[in-house]
Amino acid sequence: MTDKEGGRKMTQEITPDVIGQEFDRQMDLADPFAVMRQQFDDYSRGPLVIGLGAVGGGGAGEKARGILQQFTEDDVPYIVIAMEGYLSKNPLIATELSKGGTNLIVLQDGLAIGDQYQAVSQTISQLCQTRSLSGVLSLGPRTYFPEGARRNGLPAMIIDGAVPDMWSDSANNGSVNTEYYTAAYESSLYATTCGFSGWLPPRRTYPPNMKMRVVGQPFSKEKIAYLRQLRNTSSKDARAEIVKSGAIDGLTEDCLILVPTMDQVYLNPMAFSINGGFLTMPQFGQTYSLMAEILLSSARLAGEIQRSVGVYVRPGILRKMLEPILSGIDSSKVLLLGPADNDFISNDQWLLLRKAGIAIGRAPLCVSTAEALGMGDYQITTAVPGRTGDGISYMTEAEGLEVLDKKKVTRTLFPGESMLEAVRDVTLIKGLV
Repeated sequence: MTDKEGGRKMTQEITPDVIGQEFDRQMDLADPFAVMRQQFDDYSRGPLVIGLGAVGGGGAGEKARGILQQFTEDDVPYIVIAMEGYLSKNPLIATELSKGGTNLIVLQDGLAIGDQYQAVSQTISQLCQTRSLSGVLSLGPRTYFPEGARRNGLPAMIIDGAVPDMWSDSANNGSVNTEYYTAAYESSLYATTCGFSGWLPPRRTYPPNMKMRVVGQPFSKEKIAYLRQLRNTSSKDARAEIVKSGAIDGLTEDCLILVPTMDQVYLNPMAFSINGGFLTMPQFGQTYSLMAEILLSSARLAGEIQRSVGVYVRPGILRKMLEPILSGIDSSKVLLLGPADNDFISNDQWLLLRKAGIAIGRAPLCVSTAEALGMGDYQITTAVPGRTGDGISYMTEAEGLEVLDKKKVTRTLFPGESMLEAVRDVTLIKGLV
């Protein structure tokens, strides 16, 4: 079967179970918690230090939450060292850490790079003076915590969504002046997360002597069970539940739902590299173009199906940046959806909303793609930011998309392909029209 304008050939064999089996395979083959136990000798030497510093969007927070929840369930002793800025930007994790019994040390951040390394190393050294430690688990690609482990003779593991963006030997009179220090990478185990099997980053994309493993997303057992439960939830039932909850403003009983899983950070000008952030201008252009195409495709689709299309656009920076496009779209055809309660939607409701409509994933290696596979949801997956004209491939997402495409468990969307056609394809497969 094909879509009505000659799109990709469709198959009736795309089912929640088939999609979910790919997620299950990866979790069996590459259980992140098994790798952690191995790296830290089953935590037999004492508490594990968990380092939380500056990282990107909401996926990083979801990783941290999954790790904290599973460690608590498994009675793994741990001490959290968190940067002030991380806690202010991740209220869900701050709430998690505020629960009784968490041993939390908060460090000032925003220091000069050399001073930040020194502060982290001294904090770990002080802990070593009072107890034995199993090692240091660092979330995110920056090397403050792994270098602190190296200086104190502790094993270290880094877990992040992809390989390092860069690496450098840059030092001045013994003081490291890069946040991506090669020696720290090479003394650590680097675990990059992925929701599907068969992915291995190209060898040229990480330091030559770095030990690298690809693992599944560090979701708690409770979350994995919920994802698997959702495989038996139809789009109709998911819609009924999310409408009944009242969690989403603007949602109607019959609109076609589109849910871009783009995080605010990717359209925030403060994330520009010129402002000390991680986004180049070409990468920002790709993310803006993706959201613009989703909105304009929604307006055209609404005319085709004679139904309104509801698009979830996060309040805040994302909506402000898209206002010039939104102002030119008929608001009776394209409905703006958003959280009803203080700009917040729980993870359970977020998953239901995506199951009820068509999710559009920013990238193949991110948390939302693993969630879609886990709950058996056929979504659109692109790689934005991806490969730009300067030859840079953001977080190896472009290469990851090529591997995921072969699995046929998501509707992949490559540069130059039509978003509207992809939406039509998924609409047919999920039976939404």
